[in-house]
Order: sequence, then structure tokens, then C-alpha cells
Amino acid sequence: EQQKIDLERYQALYDQHAISQKEYEAALNGFKMTELSLKSARADLRSAEVNMRDTSVTAPISGFVSARKVNSGESVNPGTPLFSLVDTSRIVVSSGVSEDVVNQLKPGMAVQVTVTSLGAESFEGIVTHISPVQDSAKLYPVKVEVPNPEGRIKVGMFATASVALSEGVEGVAVVKE
Repeated sequence: EQQKIDLERYQALYDQHAISQKEYEAALNGFKMTELSLKSARADLRSAEVNMRDTSVTAPISGFVSARKVNSGESVNPGTPLFSLVDTSRIVVSSGVSEDVVNQLKPGMAVQVTVTSLGAESFEGIVTHISPVQDSAKLYPVKVEVPNPEGRIKVGMFATASVALSEGVEGVAVVKE
């Protein structure tokens, strides 16, 4: 708006031969450049508004936010993780078994899991993975999936897992979920 007022003032001065044509044209060019910058800024604003309107944040799973990775107002690129999500509807109990027990376990076997902090309550899970390779403690890593529809078992709680083996002997492992 100020540029327009200045241009009108320069026009009046030019009409009265108070300034040179070169000075008037410099003011006219300055006004035109300002107009172009304003049009460009408005186009950028419209583009940003469209991008914002078309932006959506979706999660690949249902769950709870466990960590926020960006702050409000921060610029991010498509595909940038914004949050860490945790699905606690099923908990994976990780443990290790010795070599004399590993071949008696099979994926799909029932496992009784007792979570220490929840008292004597047991949860039934199933073996989902048995590693064919020993870890550094000379144990074979085993994963047991336990349904947790009420969300009572929290990630990181300690548990005891037991399974009925083929000889009728129970194998017991104390694990951290």
C-alpha cells in the first residue's frame, strides 16, 4: 500500500517536471517488483494452505503414543516418523531356553505366563518363534505371544513362563517382557 502511495507521489512530481524520467521509472519498477513479490507470496500461501488441508497423519497400527519425535510447528518431510506407537493388545514375552529343552518346543505350543506384578494371575500365550541360534548366554531365544485385551500387562513387566514338555516335566523360565 505504501509503495502505491509513493508511486502516485512520484507520478505527480514527474508530471510537474520536479524529478527526472529515470527517477520516476526507478520508482515505477520498484512498485512493479513489489507487486510481483506480493503475488508470489500469495501464491505460496495458497499452495501451503492446500498442502496443509491435504495433509493427514495416520498410524499403521492402533495403539498408544509412547514417544513424540517432533514438536508442534516443526517442518517435516513425508514419511518422517512423528511418534512411536505401542500396540499392547498382544504382548510378546521374550525368553531363552537351554539346548536340552529347545527341541521339545514347537511354534503354536501353549505357554502359561504369570506376570510377577499382577500376582498369581496366569495368562495363556503361544510360542511364536524359536531361534535356531544360541545367544551369548548359550540360550535359544523364544518368543511367546500373550493376548492382552484389557491392557493390564505393561511392556517391560517381569514374568514367569512355563510349558508342559513331552516327558511331562514343566520347563520354567523367568523373563522380562
